[in-house]
Amino acid sequence: MTRQEYEDVICLGGHVVRVSQSVPDSATALAEADLHVDGAPVHTWTFPSWQRLRWGVHQQGLKLLIWTARELRIVDIAARRAVVAYRSNEDLKFVHFLREQMVLICETSVRLTTDRGEETARLEVPEVVVDAWVEGDRLYLRDQEGAVLNASVHDGTLVGSPR
Repeated sequence: MTRQEYEDVICLGGHVVRVSQSVPDSATALAEADLHVDGAPVHTWTFPSWQRLRWGVHQQGLKLLIWTARELRIVDIAARRAVVAYRSNEDLKFVHFLREQMVLICETSVRLTTDRGEETARLEVPEVVVDAWVEGDRLYLRDQEGAVLNASVHDGTLVGSPR
């Protein structure tokens, strides 16, 4: 089995974050990643290789969001610490924030969570989500059929409707 080596560099708040990945050519094998902040090692982990790492930045504070197909990690850049914030039983596609609450967009569901990864609400989606974006206080989802749905947070729950 061969492996592809990748290195991503993210500059955030005066810090340099490097993530080195070793990804096998087999979707059933585990990939490996090493995270460094300002040259210092912070975190090492393995993850399913069928989806490469994805990234986001929390708008408040120096927090980097890194997710695999099944786990979200939040990296506190200033503290040089990474924690597993959420584990999913469904492929995790996107991470956004609505009304300062973390929203995880999976293949066929949207999950409202606390910053500690506790799921507080879920909205099932009829088709596989291929894109997601936020406009104001609404989350928009495009599914594989091209239909656009939207969701919003009301009284701690997710409410969805066609666009």
